[in-house]
Amino acid sequence: MNFTIIAVLLLFKSYSQEIPFIKVNKEKLGISTLKVDVEVYGNIATTTYDMLFFNPTNKILEGELNFPLGEGQDVVRLALEINGHLRESVVVEKELGRIAFEAVVRRGVDPVLLEKVTGNNYKARIYPIPANGYKRIVLAFTQKLQYQDEGQEIHLPFNFNKVLDKFRVHVAVFTEAKKPLVKSNSLDLKFTKNQLSYTALFEKENYLLNKNLDLIIPIQKNNSAIIRSDNYFYLSQQIKPEYELRDKPKSIDIFWDASYSMRNRDIESELKLLDLYFSDIQNLTVNTTIFSNEILEKYKFKINNGNWNELRTVLKTVVYDGATDYCKLEDSINNSKNKTMFFFTDLMNNLSEWESNFKANVFVVNSISISNHELARKIVKNNSGDYINLKKIKIEEALHLLKYKKYELIAIETNNDKTEIYPKQFGSISNGINISGSNFVKGQIIKLKFGYKNDVQKVLKYIIPSETINNGKLDKIFVNNKIKHLQKNKESNKEEIISLSKKYNVISDFTSMIVLDDVRDYLKYNIEPPVDLKEAYEQLKKSKDSIIVFRNVLERNIDDDIELNEGEEIIGIEEDEIEEIVINPSIVPVEAAKSELRRPNLQSRRMVRERSSQDIIAAPRSEDVSSKKNRYKGSLKVAVINNNAKYLQPYSNLKSEKAYYNFYLKQRENYVEYSAYLIDIYDLFIKKGYATYANRILSNLIELDVDNYEKLKVYAYKLEKSKQNKLTVIVYKMILKLRPEDSQSYRDLALAYQTIGEFNKAAELLNYIISGEIYKKSHRRKFSGINSISKNEIQQLFSINKKQIKEPINEKYAAKTNFDIRVVIDWNHNDTDMDLHIIEPTLEECYYGHQSTEIGGKMSDDMTQGFGPEEYTLKKAKKGLYYIKVKYYGDRYQKIENPTFIKVTIFRDYGKKNETKEIKVIRLSGKSKDYILAKIKV
Repeated sequence: MNFTIIAVLLLFKSYSQEIPFIKVNKEKLGISTLKVDVEVYGNIATTTYDMLFFNPTNKILEGELNFPLGEGQDVVRLALEINGHLRESVVVEKELGRIAFEAVVRRGVDPVLLEKVTGNNYKARIYPIPANGYKRIVLAFTQKLQYQDEGQEIHLPFNFNKVLDKFRVHVAVFTEAKKPLVKSNSLDLKFTKNQLSYTALFEKENYLLNKNLDLIIPIQKNNSAIIRSDNYFYLSQQIKPEYELRDKPKSIDIFWDASYSMRNRDIESELKLLDLYFSDIQNLTVNTTIFSNEILEKYKFKINNGNWNELRTVLKTVVYDGATDYCKLEDSINNSKNKTMFFFTDLMNNLSEWESNFKANVFVVNSISISNHELARKIVKNNSGDYINLKKIKIEEALHLLKYKKYELIAIETNNDKTEIYPKQFGSISNGINISGSNFVKGQIIKLKFGYKNDVQKVLKYIIPSETINNGKLDKIFVNNKIKHLQKNKESNKEEIISLSKKYNVISDFTSMIVLDDVRDYLKYNIEPPVDLKEAYEQLKKSKDSIIVFRNVLERNIDDDIELNEGEEIIGIEEDEIEEIVINPSIVPVEAAKSELRRPNLQSRRMVRERSSQDIIAAPRSEDVSSKKNRYKGSLKVAVINNNAKYLQPYSNLKSEKAYYNFYLKQRENYVEYSAYLIDIYDLFIKKGYATYANRILSNLIELDVDNYEKLKVYAYKLEKSKQNKLTVIVYKMILKLRPEDSQSYRDLALAYQTIGEFNKAAELLNYIISGEIYKKSHRRKFSGINSISKNEIQQLFSINKKQIKEPINEKYAAKTNFDIRVVIDWNHNDTDMDLHIIEPTLEECYYGHQSTEIGGKMSDDMTQGFGPEEYTLKKAKKGLYYIKVKYYGDRYQKIENPTFIKVTIFRDYGKKNETKEIKVIRLSGKSKDYILAKIKV
């Protein structure tokens, strides 16, 4: 088929939630200039947003770029303007990307790292956004377009409430069909025919963009198209099969997700779908379960003659609060005798490790853009149910999927066994399919077989054409399909996924997009640079004109294997730590590069990086770091940290548990974005004995910000304190998955495993740190302090649980470790400087500058980066009072909505049978402050 008539088959329905935005605290940063380009080839559309964000304040701002996408949409481009020029991103393995990004940030330079998080949402930290200045960002995504009867539909949502300095939109649809029709109340686009395409341009200055772009392109029914570009082909087929009706159920189960992330669901569309469904079924029984972090309510309704008003009222009045735990539904699912189940959810499970095992036919109904589409497809794969994404299809089509049996693409056959074709499996087909392939020959035949399960109803044949088109996106479409297939068993296919992602510059679950400022950083971390830096990159590797020495320790904690004498500054390193990199002085000035040698580590025992008004400065510590006996002369009084937050005051007038919760529901929208608010309300409810509501409220921490490891850590701390040990393990597993480069992630999970009796798993993880195995992966930071702390913990593990540990990791760990007193601190923010001080009964103060005391107190090495820990131990405690003091120097990215929390763990008789443990979780504020947090009486 001639390519020029292909686009008449297409529907472009854009279902991304909104255009990309930068969030600064609770507000969205305004866009001053917006350029949008849409290109449609075949049924592939590429949309590019070129955005100029403006900071109207007198402060340098830090924001978070968010880009939520719908099912089937994939990011294919990220670019950032640097010194007046666009710098394109490159794809890098997620862990290495974070390591490089954070290391460069510690030097006072701020690159961009775009990461894909759960629910096809993309995030990037953006800093600096200059005071009264601009930040230009370009993002593009592709999508396979959907078929509908009425024609191609292009929808771009624009809902600005402020005037744009400049706005431009350009649309190009490559087709010989009738020109696109502009819907009423849409932007006024004028299309003209340009050989193989229809194009339209709309641009204005000082324009209030408060109208969406809505277009219709006429469509021919039951047509197909197959196009090729280089070694890739793309096949789209519109199909309208003869459907077979499902049997009408007499009873169904509805599981209704009431977690906080569902508060923005399209409730009207969901209720309309049920209205049409019950009108068709007429008479049935509906068992309804409302759930979030636990089962909230259960109901049983009788629907007669399609009247479901009672159930409708219940669903309309659901309160959305808490995280999501599907494991709480296992008994209801396993004990149900119904053959049909409805899950109204976004599939964002975050409180359990849940493997779906349904005997029934399951319909997953979703109306939220940020959703786990992959899990939804997995659930319905092996049963006759379906995934109904109401952000993607219309209600009438959704009803069709409920009423009729699943019509599928059963098999794809070709006469060339070297050809790769994806996807390999499809869900139901209501109006069309799209496949892509590679490694083919001219004239090759592709055969598609359609039907119900193994019953083939229709066979269609295609011949790969000899003509090619100039569309560079077919390779990305193909590789994205292949990666999605590999990600069904992603752990076993990890290396192949990473290799494909880097080769084709597309994001996967294991990769991210990064933009770095300095070509030397690309070389240092072995990251292939964008085109504009290729020449400089190659010259750095090959030129012999001059030699620049790079220090491996620029991004390492200065404690690592480097001993300092009293008064020494860090200005160089040992010879065996030196990498020699040859550089052409025309690329990077020699003098500028030599300055690398003189730069001190930005966070050492005597130097801490602090941020003031978003600027980073170096501030020397004021403590006396002499080795002489240090007598404490300050006030010995445990701080009473009163919480005087205004939002807590109204609760004092309330009398009942229900009154507390109802007031919280009214109040929360003003504060819920702030972690501290949720934790304060949780503490208030716990104090009152309202634990059920308290746990639900606290779980919102992980609903509000997908994959935020800092909030996850605070949540885990609170779970530890309340001894919710199984849930603690799940949360620390999530953190390890998000940050496998941090030794603290392994230690946290190991200690959590120990609390639930998984001693072998705990020992393996601790040994992974102590043995140094964890650091064999390139560029991971090494913290010497954590090794000695982990060694104490693995020896304690062996001392108490040796019989339960089947295979000792190492016999030397079997040595008994016990202390009368052991105090450990951890914190939730990366690159935070916190010091533990213990004031002993003799008034001798033990801390990083005075690590050993006369009575035997020992302080671990200073931890000025990472998340801690720091540890004080004492073998034989002298009678008296021991005061626990923390010195907080501040952290690099202190935010109002995500403050620093510290976990203080106090052990008595550590490593003995009568060991006790107490945990305190405290919010800190105010840099360079001393806090006496507790005292121990012996």
